Amino acid sequence: MRTIFVLFGGYHEAAASVEELVGKGFDTEEMNAIAQAAVLRAGTRRPRLAGRGRTAGIDLLISNCKEATLPGAGAACVAGREAQDAAAATHEGPGTSLADALAGLGVPDELAKVYDSGIAEGGVLFWIRVPEARFAQASDILSDPADRKVSNYG
Repeated sequence: MRTIFVLFGGYHEAAASVEELVGKGFDTEEMNAIAQAAVLRAGTRRPRLAGRGRTAGIDLLISNCKEATLPGAGAACVAGREAQDAAAATHEGPGTSLADALAGLGVPDELAKVYDSGIAEGGVLFWIRVPEARFAQASDILSDPADRKVSNYG
């Protein structure tokens, strides 16, 4: 299994990619997301385009969300096993940040700090563990467009 981390600029961009992954049959049990709760609330209040509504991908980000308070980001929505563990780790000792918890998942320290600050600035951190045979397909879905911060780990 390999892990792909992506920092999306906002809710709708994350939702579109997650929906595509779900539509292609990727395992939702291997998906994780962290975002400020206000980002998700604002995203779900925006008017829908004609003929477009919420689908399984966006429901994943919302319905499996657990509330957490993250240093620097405040009230957050945390979805997925690993994301919940990472959020819980921020409360293990004074000064423990989300960046520290992400580093514990194998994210290089500098990139973990970028992800941590990205969430605080309104981004959505998403990651998925995929089998080697489907890694390229998942990477293609998550790597478009070029301004996303995407990282792949063993």
